[in-house]
Parts: sequence; structure tokens; C-alpha cells
Amino acid sequence: MKQIGLVIIVLGCLLLSAILVGAQQSGSPCDAVIQYMRAGAGLIRNIQEPDKDKALADLKKQYEEKMRGAPAKAIKLAEVYVNKLKKGWEKAGDNTVFEIIEARDAALKACGRNPEQAGF
Repeated sequence: MKQIGLVIIVLGCLLLSAILVGAQQSGSPCDAVIQYMRAGAGLIRNIQEPDKDKALADLKKQYEEKMRGAPAKAIKLAEVYVNKLKKGWEKAGDNTVFEIIEARDAALKACGRNPEQAGF
């Protein structure tokens, strides 16, 4: 029964993420990197800890193919961004906000974007 609840929560969060970024989908690999970053942030905020790791792993699998073609550096930095967000959500440190923003900006820069262009 708990598994069914988890599946429903994950699907709900993925649907919410899709709705939030749906208007900005143009299909480019860099757009997928940005969508992955936003969807990861949504999952981190909306899913409780025991289920969070599985949901994030599923999200990463969902976006792997879509991100293919984006600079490898952008993909890696997007993953770093999501991981820093997760760690910061669990336990914030003195530099947490700076590190999250730094990771976000680096991932966006690797795709030739800035936070304003990407809607952050």
C-alpha cells in the first residue's frame, strides 16, 4: 500500500513539474537540462525523505534521453545543483544558498543561458 502511495506522489510531482515547465518546452537538450533542474527542485520540496532518493533517481532516468546532446558539463552541473538542493533541504549550512546559486548559474552558463533567460 505504501508503494502505491509513493507512486501516486511521484507521478503527481512529475505531472506538476511538467505543467510548470510545459510552456517553456522547445525540445532542445539545454531546455531539458533546465527542466530537469526545476523538476528536481519540485521533487525535493514536495517529497518526504525516505522516498526522495528514489523519486530523484527516477527523474534523472526520465530526463537522460532528453538531455542527450547538451554539453556534458551542463548535465553534470545540473546534477550537482539538484544534489546541493537536496543536501541543503535536509541540513542547511553557512554557505548553502551560495553553493546552490553557484551550481545553478554554472549549469546554466554551460548551456549559454543565464538565470533570467531560464526563468530562475
